[in-house]
Amino acid sequence: MFNSLRGILTEKNITAVCLDTGGIEWSLAVTTSTLEALPSIGQEVRLYTWLLHRDDSMQMFGFMTYQKGSCFWI
Repeated sequence: MFNSLRGILTEKNITAVCLDTGGIEWSLAVTTSTLEALPSIGQEVRLYTWLLHRDDSMQMFGFMTYQKGSCFWI
């Protein structure tokens, strides 16, 4: 499973960001608090990840912080 992604922030919008990790660009859903904590586009960032996999869809979430020992992100 993915724990985090580190790369260059390429796009930000209200509900998601794009992160280039050296040839693969990921689209990550983010919370408002994560969006506000992100650096400007073009800067390197590390986002902790959580993958939601359902029968009909998959969505990856990105968070600035991770609370060790828990499956909940802040």
